Amino acid sequence: MPMAKNIVVIAGSPTKERLDCKQWDASLRFAFASLGDLGVEAVAASLGSNIAKLDLSANCFDCKGMQAIISFVRRASRLTDVNLSGNKLMDAAVSQLCLHLQLHCPFLDRLSLADVQMGRAASGQALGSLVGMRKLRFLDVSFNTLHGQGAVELLKSLASSRLRCLDVSWNCLGKGSQSKAVAEELSSVFQRLETLQHLDLSFNNFQPQEVGILAQGLATNRTLWGLHMDGSGTLDADGFLSAFRGLPEPASEPRPKTSRNKKAKAKGKQPKKEEEHPGQLSPQELEARLQALQWQIRLQDMAQEYQQKAELEERKQVEEQRKQRQQLLLLDESDSRMPVSLPELIRRLKPGDPLSPRSQGEMLHSLALEVKPELTALLRDRAKTRNLHLHTKENILNSNCWICGEWVEVLFELAPGDFPEKPAEEDPVCILMCLDNFSRPTPLTAQSDGVYRGSRFLPPCERCFLALRVGQTLGVHPRLPVRSLQRPLLLPLQGTQRELAEVNVLRVGALAEAPMPGCRLLRTAAEAASFSTSSKLASAHPRQRIDM
Repeated sequence: MPMAKNIVVIAGSPTKERLDCKQWDASLRFAFASLGDLGVEAVAASLGSNIAKLDLSANCFDCKGMQAIISFVRRASRLTDVNLSGNKLMDAAVSQLCLHLQLHCPFLDRLSLADVQMGRAASGQALGSLVGMRKLRFLDVSFNTLHGQGAVELLKSLASSRLRCLDVSWNCLGKGSQSKAVAEELSSVFQRLETLQHLDLSFNNFQPQEVGILAQGLATNRTLWGLHMDGSGTLDADGFLSAFRGLPEPASEPRPKTSRNKKAKAKGKQPKKEEEHPGQLSPQELEARLQALQWQIRLQDMAQEYQQKAELEERKQVEEQRKQRQQLLLLDESDSRMPVSLPELIRRLKPGDPLSPRSQGEMLHSLALEVKPELTALLRDRAKTRNLHLHTKENILNSNCWICGEWVEVLFELAPGDFPEKPAEEDPVCILMCLDNFSRPTPLTAQSDGVYRGSRFLPPCERCFLALRVGQTLGVHPRLPVRSLQRPLLLPLQGTQRELAEVNVLRVGALAEAPMPGCRLLRTAAEAASFSTSSKLASAHPRQRIDM
C-alpha cells in the first residue's frame, strides 16, 4: 500500500519495544495491522499529543488494549477523527471512551465504532451524551446490537445534536420488548431534527407496524435528505416511507406448555448420566457436530460461489443495458417521430395509477442501474470538494437514498412563447414523469418575468420520460427532445381520459455536463443538504405531497 503524506500504514504488529511515533504529525493509520493488546499499548505510549486522526480499525485488541487508548485520549486534545471499528471493545470500554472523548477532545468531528460488540443500555447512554458535542458531525455504530433502552437513550439525543450523518445499520432496534418504544422515539425525533441529514437504519428487524410509526414521523420531516431502510421498508421518489408487505408477520401466539417437566419432577427422575459432565461430548454428539460444521462450511462456499456468479451476471446485464441505451442515444435526435417504448414496469400498470411501494422500489432500482459510474464519481467529487461529510459508505449502488444515489435537482422552465395560448391563472401547469407512472405532478409556477419554473430531484439516469400538462391538455415540452410512443397512453385528468401520444426524453445525467434549453441542473442532493439547515429552504425539500 503506498505511503501518503502525513499517513503511515503499518502492515505488521509492533512488539513491546517503544516506537518513535512522535515525529508523525497529522494522521496515523494502523488499520488491518493485526495489533493485539501489547501492540496497541506500544503504539499508544509512543504517540504524541499532536495526532489529529487515528485509525486502529480491524485489529485484534479488546477492552485491555482500550485502556492504553484512553490514556492517549487524555492528552490528545487535537483529535478530530477516531476509527476503532472491528475490535472487541465491549460496552464498558465504549462507555469509558465516550466519557474521555467528551472531556478531552473538544474538536472531535468523526467517530467510527462499527462492529465493536456493544449494545447494552450503558453504551447507548454514553453515546447519547457524546453526540451532544458541538463539533461531532459523523458517527458510525453499525454492526452492533443496540436495542431497547440503550437505543432509546441514543435516539433521544439526536434532535438536539449537531450530527449530520449517522449509521446505525445492522443493529437490533426492532428486536426486544421495547421495539415499539424505539420506533415511537425515532418517529418523534424525525419531527424535531435540526441538523441530521443522512441516516442509515437498514437491517434493524423493524416489523411493518413499526415501519408505519416511522413513516408518520418522516412525513413531516424537512431536514433529512438521505435515508436507508433496506430490509424493512422502501422509499418512493419523494422520500416517503412504506413497509414491505410481501412476507407474513411472525406469529405472536405463545407455544403450548407441556407437562413433561412436571411429570418428571413428580416421579423424582434422576438426571441422565451424561448430564453429570456437561463439558464432555459423547462420540455420537461429536460426530454430529463435525458433520454439521462440514455442512456449514460447504454451504458458505456454495453461497460465496453463487454470490460471485450473481454479481458477474448482474454486471453483464448492466453492461448490455448501457450498450443498448448508447445505441439509442447515437441515433439522430432531430427525428422527433422515432417511436419509443416505456419501461416494462409502466407498461404492466394502468397509466396514472400511483405505484405500490414494491413497484416504486423496482422502478428506482432499474433507473439506478442506468447511472454511469463516471458520472457518480463526478457528482461525488463535487461534494468532497465542499467538505461534505454526508456519505456513510463508499460505492453504494442501486440505492434509493438521494445522497448515496447522487440525485440532482432539475429545474424546468417554460417561456411565454412555449405556450400556444397563455394559460389562465387557475389552470395548473405541471410536468408528469414515468418515474411514478405519471401520477405525481411537478408544478411550474409563473414568475415575475413571465417564465413558469419548477424543480424536482431525480436520479441521474440516462432516460426519463416526461409529459406536460396545461389545464386539461396533455402535450410535450417544445424545447426538449420529443419521441412518439409505440402505444399511446390514456391518462385520467379530473374524471376524464386524455390521450398521450408523445413524450419528452430527458437525459438527466447529461445535465451535469451542460444545460439544455428549457431544463438545467441546479444542485446535487448533498449540496442541497449542506444549505438546508436554514428554515428558509425548508419549502425546497422534495418530501412534499402535491395534488393537482
